[in-house]
Amino acid sequence: MKLWVFLLLLFCAFASFAPAQSPKAPKPPIGVPAAAKLFNGKWYHVYLEKVDWARAKAKCQAAGGQLVVIPDAATWDFVKS
Repeated sequence: MKLWVFLLLLFCAFASFAPAQSPKAPKPPIGVPAAAKLFNGKWYHVYLEKVDWARAKAKCQAAGGQLVVIPDAATWDFVKS
């Protein structure tokens, strides 16, 4: 009995030091561009096409999104990268 308890404790000790597997990056939901990046619970996609504000807004709305709103420094750092 003591041997089983020892082996169980030994297994638990080794199991707790097993390297954690890195989570896979989630795939964008249907309708979101495949190249979109997830940040803080929201999906972001950059369009490199130069258009005026009204056209940019319309393009985002047609894709089911909206123009980016940058509420804090962390989001700004993400958008800049």
